Amino acid sequence: MNLHNNQSYLDKLAEQTAKNKTAVRGFVIAIIVLAGGFYAYKAQRERYEDKAQIAFFDGEKAYQDAIAAVTPKEDPKDKKDAKTPPPAPTKKPETAQAEEKLKQVLKDYPDSNASAHAALTLSDIYADKDQTAEAVTVLETRLQNGSMSDLLLGLLTLRLSSLLEQTKHCDKALTVLEKLSTAKGNTEFKPEALMRQALCQEELGHNDKAKEIYQKLSTEFSDTQQGQQAQKYLNLGAS
Repeated sequence: MNLHNNQSYLDKLAEQTAKNKTAVRGFVIAIIVLAGGFYAYKAQRERYEDKAQIAFFDGEKAYQDAIAAVTPKEDPKDKKDAKTPPPAPTKKPETAQAEEKLKQVLKDYPDSNASAHAALTLSDIYADKDQTAEAVTVLETRLQNGSMSDLLLGLLTLRLSSLLEQTKHCDKALTVLEKLSTAKGNTEFKPEALMRQALCQEELGHNDKAKEIYQKLSTEFSDTQQGQQAQKYLNLGAS
């Protein structure tokens, strides 16, 4: 009887072991498939970014060539002090070709880091032509269209807020800056975002809100330029 029971137990154990082997084998296969899919996606994404970068460099080169075409060339015989600024363009550069190339990057590679660079360059071109509304639109569109690195997100946000502040749209600038100052990443941009928020609040006549932000800057970011500047503003207000 005991022998029969032992045999039955061994049979069940063998059966369970076989099932476990099948389950483990299936799990391993699933992991391999998932890993393969991940690396395939990663490789595809890298190719996408590479193509986007090439397209952006083409547009950036067209922009730099346009600037060079209207910038006087320095005479190599002239010895100038290292602090002497380079010659300025004699007129506005013809940027139509560069604009088309950069806009194509935004269209073909909307959620790439290269398209974020393209948006920054395009905003510079538009701002230089006093087309602030176009500059604002291209930055807003790119910020709404997919992800990018924290560095580029910070640069685009600060550039957009600067344009909004210049055109007396501090209410809109505050909305943009709020997202940056409360984001989990971009810690290096938070002091600047907070400082701009405070200045916008003052521009809108919200002095108490501005004071709160200055206090936050002076305590949480006391080792930054913005934190030290905020402390000076608070001292001036108290005197």
